[in-house]
Amino acid sequence: MRSRSRKQLTKPSRKKEFEFKSKFEGVVADYLGEDVQYEVDTIPFIQPEQKRKYKPDFRIAENTYIECKGIFSVDDRKKMLWVKEQHPDKKFFLLFYNAHQKLRKGSKTSYADWAEANGFEWADWFRSGRKIPDEWLVSNNNKNKDE
Repeated sequence: MRSRSRKQLTKPSRKKEFEFKSKFEGVVADYLGEDVQYEVDTIPFIQPEQKRKYKPDFRIAENTYIECKGIFSVDDRKKMLWVKEQHPDKKFFLLFYNAHQKLRKGSKTSYADWAEANGFEWADWFRSGRKIPDEWLVSNNNKNKDE
């Protein structure tokens, strides 16, 4: 194994032959030398089942919930899809602080677009004047009175 000083391992010197996902990968590629192959193989795998629990933010009626989201991460989106799929008897409203926020930098898809594409009712806290849609509360209050 080659020995290099600490200073030599802190900056990638290789010209942009590859686009590395991090500076660290570039540093390691420099260390390994010119013959290194970067991300040439794709290895399939199945994520094992994981039992998890989810606590919705607010229950507004039996089997009806409001989930508040300021930041709507990839993990949050996956979770909401799994919960909705596994509990079709429950209703989940998504209340976004800013529904027009994009899913990630450079994305054309907003939180609202994602919610609509995946069958979730949503509202925008910021643009609604900081209110929850009356229909969410009225229809669910009527259900509570009937029960």
